Amino acid sequence: MIDDTFISDGSTLEGWQSATEFNPVEVEAYTVRLIAYGNGNKAWIGQLSLDEDMNGVLTGGALRKAIGSKADVVAAIVTYHDSSEEVQQYAPYSLRVNGVVQPGG
Repeated sequence: MIDDTFISDGSTLEGWQSATEFNPVEVEAYTVRLIAYGNGNKAWIGQLSLDEDMNGVLTGGALRKAIGSKADVVAAIVTYHDSSEEVQQYAPYSLRVNGVVQPGG
């Protein structure tokens, strides 16, 4: 309640927005780095190039070059560019591998 106005009983988040839904973070660009390692302790560091819509895809030889062909573990480090250095909110993103949305973002 706010004064005499009922807001919510807390049983659902329906109708509510997160901070970035209410006030979206304007993102200049993202950088996506891929870190991978496999048996034999070999490690790879690659970068995913993004287009003007901030989308990127790696397949075939480009994927093998970025993360090797024997990687057991692959991690993505996603950062966003903020030349003002004043944004204090999280900038959401979606990362998919083989069409499946990955945790994070």
